[in-house]
Amino acid sequence: MDGDLLVVGAPQEHLSGWGQGGVYVYHLTEAGAWDARQRLAADRGTGFGTSLALDGGTLAVGMPNRDEVTLYTRDGRDAFRARLTLPDPDPTRWDDFGRSLALDGDVLAVGAPLDRTEGGPVTGAVYIHEQETRDHWPLRQRVAALDQVDRGHFGEAVALQFRTLAVGQPQATVEEHRGAGRIVIYEHHQGRFRLDTSLHAGEGARPWSFLGANIALSQGLLAAGTPLDHKVHLFDMNLQGQWSFKATLDEPQASFGRAVDLHAATLVVGAPGARSADGERTGQAILFAHQPPG
Repeated sequence: MDGDLLVVGAPQEHLSGWGQGGVYVYHLTEAGAWDARQRLAADRGTGFGTSLALDGGTLAVGMPNRDEVTLYTRDGRDAFRARLTLPDPDPTRWDDFGRSLALDGDVLAVGAPLDRTEGGPVTGAVYIHEQETRDHWPLRQRVAALDQVDRGHFGEAVALQFRTLAVGQPQATVEEHRGAGRIVIYEHHQGRFRLDTSLHAGEGARPWSFLGANIALSQGLLAAGTPLDHKVHLFDMNLQGQWSFKATLDEPQASFGRAVDLHAATLVVGAPGARSADGERTGQAILFAHQPPG
């Protein structure tokens, strides 16, 4: 969501062909209702809509099954038109390029959690593209995983704001706990994203909690869900630019933390396994308000 626009991905939709995928664009009317304005689609089997990033008049849509990201721009009639497609910088193998996306102004971060160095293990990477002109987003940097552990899924989730880049590595081994996961923070300095710190769960690393599978970043606050233990972990940045653990939200809803989003002081947490009062599994989106100390 950005301003009066909401985009929703449906990567497994098959209206015009099995596995075609789709993206729906909604506009907020003056009456406060969300009006469906447009449906975007691609070829079958691409995973189109698996990941989305929207900022201003630019929409990025991930197609990880094809290792591509398509960029759309909003025209004068409030419709999105395809401008260009960014391919995997290394087309010789499937890297899951486009599994995650983050867009802030003229900087786009693309997660490729199955990326590998030549002859090395599958460690994952994040590719940074920066806009030069309307139709030119050249590659600026490849951000590699901290370690060379096979299948740590570095880049499974990315978040970007004010030149702070957060990267999830949900299958990383932390303190000998396999699959504990971590979030790696980078700060933009002298034209490149440089390592700042690594964040772990506040109560300590736990095996197979997969911290970093989904993350959200807004105004110095970072949220990360661990849905297998029904938790969301919160981290914040102080005035000196240092990150630290803040709190853990723990709800009894099934899969609480499967998806997280932050918009200013509002946190939205998805719990797709939650049941209604009559026992039907309907799922829930739970909203929390952030109240700064003092």
